[in-house]
Amino acid sequence: MTPTLRRRLVLGLVLAALFVVGLVQTHRKPVSELDVYVLGAERMAQGAEIYRPDDAKPFTYPPSFALPFLPFLAVPEGLRRDVWFGVNATALALVVLMLRDLLARFLAARGTPERRTRWLWVATFALAGRHVAAVFENQSHDMLVFLAVTATAWFGARGRDALSGAAAGVGASLKATPLLFAPVFVWQRRFAAAAGVVLSAAFLVWLPDLVLPRADGGSWVMAWYRTFVAGIEAGGTAEAEGAWAAWNVLNQNLAGTLFRLFTPVAEAQASAKLWDVSVLDPGEAGRKALTLAGQAAVFAYVLWCARPSLARADAPAERAFRRLGEAGLVACGMVLLSPMSSKAHFCVLTLPMLYAVVHWACVRRDRVQLALLLLVFATGTLTVKGLVGTSVGNELLARGSVCWHTVLTLWACGRALRSGFGPSVNAATAAS
Repeated sequence: MTPTLRRRLVLGLVLAALFVVGLVQTHRKPVSELDVYVLGAERMAQGAEIYRPDDAKPFTYPPSFALPFLPFLAVPEGLRRDVWFGVNATALALVVLMLRDLLARFLAARGTPERRTRWLWVATFALAGRHVAAVFENQSHDMLVFLAVTATAWFGARGRDALSGAAAGVGASLKATPLLFAPVFVWQRRFAAAAGVVLSAAFLVWLPDLVLPRADGGSWVMAWYRTFVAGIEAGGTAEAEGAWAAWNVLNQNLAGTLFRLFTPVAEAQASAKLWDVSVLDPGEAGRKALTLAGQAAVFAYVLWCARPSLARADAPAERAFRRLGEAGLVACGMVLLSPMSSKAHFCVLTLPMLYAVVHWACVRRDRVQLALLLLVFATGTLTVKGLVGTSVGNELLARGSVCWHTVLTLWACGRALRSGFGPSVNAATAAS
């Protein structure tokens, strides 16, 4: 048996083992996000209301999100989790293939030995593994959004801007946050991509009103807006009766984290789901102003690090790989600026983490960048409840551990994009 065949066999066995373990874990959790999705699809097929805040777990997504789950109505209930696990596993495989292609093209152009790529994947998995695993644990839809965001980078790397924008629009039809790609594309003067985002998202969001109209003659889009979107205030956190609570330890976006840190909880109000972690009480107006300032800073940083002037000196292969980093910036912005960001949503951080790791390992051994990556590991992987325990884990979440972990990831990815592409580490070593 050749070494190459042996490595492939070992990799195949590892992947098969992970698939089996994941499938078993899928059935261990009694409550599944999949049940929410399928119930929404079932109600839509009947023309009945899908936005019901009084449900135990309400359907809060754009109406187009129900369409992919219509086929599940024909799947026996006992097999739905298995089929959904297979869909998520397939989506993850497509993500890996696209990222592998982007990475291979970039490293080949820079003369980096292929054998080094496995360590880049290991390092990225060490940083992002917890976020990817959360999707399978919760049987959530976030892998589909992750696939759309990755496809946005993949098409963009090939200069297919219209398709890149369309992929982002597909993601926005499932969860509105990929709309953040639109202003970034306009900023970069990639107008075909910006048009692709808007047109594909608009078409898909309104599609249910055309093919599966409501029995009462109303609009699915307007029902979604009135029930869950209209109540979101600038500088505020997501709060909707039956769906989102303002103080929610699972909400790790910027607004949710600052709400907990800037809102004292009286001892009489404290409970297992609500306790005081505040560090400052600026009042409601002050909290909203600080939150708006933080959100504006995130958005400005994304635009600053994605500015088109940074790519002017790039070779074609470098400019193509830069699209991955830019998608990584947007991915960080998506979860930081979203009204609600729970743990499974952060799987998209794989993109900025991979870009930052590759840039440090193959382009520039920057000490600050290394320190940032170590902090990303410490605030992410090392804070999982399996290591620190449930009590400590909840305390860290209440203080925004995943939020600050994302801010560090945004910083690391942005630093890599701003530093550009000098001689590769491999070439510099050979020259010396």
